Amino acid sequence: VNVLGWVSDIDELYEENIIYIRLTEHDGLSSSILEAMSKGCHIIWTNKFANTYCASNHMELKERFSLLKKMFEQGVLSVNKKGMEYIRHRYNRTQVLRLLVESYQNELLKFTP
Repeated sequence: VNVLGWVSDIDELYEENIIYIRLTEHDGLSSSILEAMSKGCHIIWTNKFANTYCASNHMELKERFSLLKKMFEQGVLSVNKKGMEYIRHRYNRTQVLRLLVESYQNELLKFTP
């Protein structure tokens, strides 16, 4: 486990590692979670989110990390393909723009007499 400060080439780190941990007290949808998942990392995060491992405290973090580490050591932890596909499907440009337009249209309808 490495704790890093500012990193100039984060893509390289995502590609070199298979587990990404983000434990926060207050967090919305983190772009780093989406980025790491899009590169195939297995995610341990304090928030519940599709294709990630939720850890709301340090004991759960230890359990989730130990499980993934054991799978890695056994050679059975492969790239998080489900996570990659989820990100490609849910957060591609077309999908995001469609949802954004729908959201704006719905808000405008509220003001239409």
